[in-house]
Amino acid sequence: MTEYGVPPTPRTRDVLPIVGIILALGIIVALLTQL
Repeated sequence: MTEYGVPPTPRTRDVLPIVGIILALGIIVALLTQL
C-alpha cells in the first residue's frame, strides 16, 4: 500500500487540478465558439 509513499486518501487533490484544466478548456472552447 505504501510502495508509492503516498496514501490513497489524497487522490482527490490529484483529481482537482485535472477537473480545473477540463473546465478551463471548456470555457476557452465556449469563448472561441462565440466569436
